[in-house]
Amino acid sequence: MSGSDRRPLLVPPGGRFEGLVAFRDAVRLAGEVVGPVEGGGRLELLETARVKGPVSVGELVSAGSIEGDVAARGAARLDEGATLRGTLSALRLAVANGALIQARCSVGDASE
Repeated sequence: MSGSDRRPLLVPPGGRFEGLVAFRDAVRLAGEVVGPVEGGGRLELLETARVKGPVSVGELVSAGSIEGDVAARGAARLDEGATLRGTLSALRLAVANGALIQARCSVGDASE
């Protein structure tokens, strides 16, 4: 998560957005979102990011906080300092030491 990262930063640190956040490719969030977050690509939550609402994305990388149900069609990664309260469904899951999950988790391909 370098300062030269070219992925769009949708909500800056200290910012707040209420409503649906929708995206296609890869984006980063650093502020607060109250409402659903939906996208086909990669969502990266920086340390200062807070999401209160459902999240449905292709891939999730989080060092921030999520209060809501999360569906990642690919991988979900919770880095040190990340928190998740709700449910989590992902094809693959990686959890770092120092991440907090208070959620019901479903990991893997249910069709197998």
